[in-house]
Amino acid sequence: MPGGEIEQDRTRREVSELVGLTKNQAEKGLEAFEYVVKSALRRNETVRITGFGTFKVRDRAARRGRNPQTGAPVKIKASKALVSQLVLG
Repeated sequence: MPGGEIEQDRTRREVSELVGLTKNQAEKGLEAFEYVVKSALRRNETVRITGFGTFKVRDRAARRGRNPQTGAPVKIKASKALVSQLVLG
């Protein structure tokens, strides 16, 4: 389905079928993978998955913006943003 979403249940089912695991085993494996990736990103480490993509956290500096309704200037706090570069094809 182009442009569609794959929901968690479908992901679990497809992984379990491809690898020959039960849905519960596939779910535990996916949860462990998610935990490892999130933990690495929280430590500001870059996560590279060959053939899939690269994920890292980038610091965004504080800056000035404008309220779109009033046009008044506003301060935007510094933040962190997830950056991903996916391998397509």
